[in-house]
Amino acid sequence: MFRPDPMGGPDTVELCGAQHLMPKVAFNTDKIMAKGSHTVGAFVPLPGLDSLMKTMVGDALAPIQAWLAVADKSKPLVICEGVATGLAIQQSGAGNTLCALSSNNVMAVARWVNKSDLADLFPGVVVATDHDISRDAAGRLKSNAIPRALEAAKLTGFALAVPPVNSQVGADARDLLGQGGPQAVRDFIASAVSAADVEKARVDIFLPVKESQLAAEPEVER
Repeated sequence: MFRPDPMGGPDTVELCGAQHLMPKVAFNTDKIMAKGSHTVGAFVPLPGLDSLMKTMVGDALAPIQAWLAVADKSKPLVICEGVATGLAIQQSGAGNTLCALSSNNVMAVARWVNKSDLADLFPGVVVATDHDISRDAAGRLKSNAIPRALEAAKLTGFALAVPPVNSQVGADARDLLGQGGPQAVRDFIASAVSAADVEKARVDIFLPVKESQLAAEPEVER
């Protein structure tokens, strides 16, 4: 995991931690953050993660140019959540990815990309979110992943990609790859449009919760 140089260097990033990905064998999760990792603003860049490792100096800093040298700058830069999701996007040929590790971190990574000159080096920047559309009994979204991605896209002007409306709840690029192959992932990223257009097209997600839905369910007398 890398993050922008905490000392403010515009062209360098700092190694700030590691995330272990493993089968759910001995733990209740397949993702474990290494002790001491700094996650705020952190990301995993794909492809060519080792390009930064090879150029890292003693203070754990590496030039971002080392990664840009191996990135495919004919394809968009995609900000997504998980590393497995990012691998699906990158390996399908849909784009280069900065995996923000969680929806909570998407905004921080998007802000950094917007403030740096990275956006100018790619044909576009896409914020890609998971299809987290499940709702609770009151009609509220159970996850803030899509609202957070929407907010990041609005703030930066980057395009927003949401999985197709017929995707299963919780589906991400990895699921699309398994179900429809690389083309499904490429179509997903290519479908990215402005945040405003996504709000119009996906009213099933962004339709406001009615006040009546927010009221507590009456208790049943027994």
